[in-house]
Amino acid sequence: MQIELRSIQLTASLENNTEVAEFILRELSNAPQLQGPLLITFTLVYLISVAGNLGTIQLIPLGCRLRTRAYFSLSDLSLVGFGCSTAVSHKVTAGFLAGDKVISCSVGAARMFFLSAFATVENVLLAPTA
Repeated sequence: MQIELRSIQLTASLENNTEVAEFILRELSNAPQLQGPLLITFTLVYLISVAGNLGTIQLIPLGCRLRTRAYFSLSDLSLVGFGCSTAVSHKVTAGFLAGDKVISCSVGAARMFFLSAFATVENVLLAPTA
């Protein structure tokens, strides 16, 4: 009796060819009774932030004593604060309203880009004051 052994060569690909098309956003709370109060809280915080920033931007050019470089820098910072809060909050409130917990990669990358850009501009504006 003769046994013949043949070597079998298997090549395994170590590459991962899966593509991530979207992210699932985790909830702050799984309790349905907290969705309403959280929606109201986030909406109020966003509206107060927008009202304060846009009010500052509109009031500075109107006041005669407020037409100095310091107040124009404050107006620029208010514009950046408006951009930061707007870049983040819409998806959170949409998640509470519609239950939409999925965000595509391109939309997430765009939101991250704008948030990073506004934060960078804010740091550049604040750097000379330090």
